[in-house]
Formats: sequence, structure tokens, C-alpha cells
Amino acid sequence: MTPKLAAIFTSHWNVYQKIITYNYMRHREMAAHSSEIFAGVKTRTPLKVLDLGCGDAQPIIPRLQQQPVASYTGYDLSEVALQFAQENLSKVNCITQLRQAPMQQFDEIEEGTFDVIHSSYAIHHLQQHEMRAILQSCFTRLDDGGVMIVVDIFRNDGQPREDYIEEYIDNIKATWQMITPGEQEEVFYHMRQYDFPVPANDMAGWAEDIGFTVTTHRVDRLHTMLVLKK
Repeated sequence: MTPKLAAIFTSHWNVYQKIITYNYMRHREMAAHSSEIFAGVKTRTPLKVLDLGCGDAQPIIPRLQQQPVASYTGYDLSEVALQFAQENLSKVNCITQLRQAPMQQFDEIEEGTFDVIHSSYAIHHLQQHEMRAILQSCFTRLDDGGVMIVVDIFRNDGQPREDYIEEYIDNIKATWQMITPGEQEEVFYHMRQYDFPVPANDMAGWAEDIGFTVTTHRVDRLHTMLVLKK
């Protein structure tokens, strides 16, 4: 995500909030499944959690409250998002660190390893070589038995990027009833300029080549979770 994209995200924060509130990108279903994944991480000590593209951290907070967590580290480019995250994380009983930096730089900044690495609707903003690199960094920085949760949009196998974008835009026009036409146009511009989803099978294959065991949880045609276990 570029600084320009971060500014766009900040200026349209209300649209992002409505998307979550009305579950247009299936945040509720993803949260329910990720709750099971968090609960299944076996460790003798409280979890160390890294969140890449954390936004305001609100969607992940119930996961941080369901079991002992030692630390939470969130990365995002939006200063406004991180301000909200700081406030929201006051509800969580753990050490919290928030970094205003590109998520792909976390491996240069952080020390130590993590039990859970989480990323929700963020990695699709990267180019393919950056996606591969961040998967490798995450594998290196996960403890044995740790897990990476990738919630994102993915193209179907063989589907060109432009076709996927237009399919998603058609879905928005048909179902995002509480997003005004002007707000929808902002989302369309964002997608055409900054979204670079790959097929889920491609990302799963890269992860397996690195050494992950991969499970794919497809909520619907447009929204998918990849669970990458080390």
C-alpha cells in the first residue's frame, strides 16, 4: 500500500466503517472462523500476535480477548487508523505496539517470533513479488506450530484481474445498499488503481513451496481465508 493509498483510506474512513457494519466483505464469517483458528494454536505461553494492515484493529479484538495474549503488534500506513486502533486496544490486556510503516517492512523492524500472524484485506495491495516475499518473512518469523491467517479477495483460477475487478464492482452495485453512489465510485476507483488480487490457489502454492501447510476457507466466490500453518 502506497502513501497515496493510505491518504485515500484515511479520507474515506466512514465508508470502511459501513462496509464492516453491514458485513459487505464478510467480516463476520471471517471472524467466526479465525476465532476457531486462534483457539487451536497450541502454546504453553500467551500468544504473540502480529497484524499486517491492521486498520483500527476492531475486528481482531474479540480474538485477543478470548485467550491469553502476551503482545499485539499492528502495522498500517494510515495515521488515523492507528489512532483508532490505539483507543480500541485499550480494551485488551496485553502489550500493544503500533507501527506506521509498510507491512512488508515488518521483518526489518521486529525482533523475535510470533505465534499468530494475521492479515485482513491488505495483502492484495501488494505486487506478486512482494506477496511471495512477505509469505517467506512470515514463515521465518512464526514459531513452530504457529499460524498465519490471510483474509482477502482472490481471483478465480484463470480469471484476469480486470474481469475480477468488474465482477466485484457489479456485486457492489447490486448488494451494497447502504453505500451511496458517490461512495461506491470512490471504492471503484480504489479497486481499479490499487487492488491486485491473485488466485487463491496461486498464493496457496507459494505458501506450500515455502513450507506452510495450507487450508482454504472460501466464504463465497469473492471472499476467502487462507490458513497457513508452520
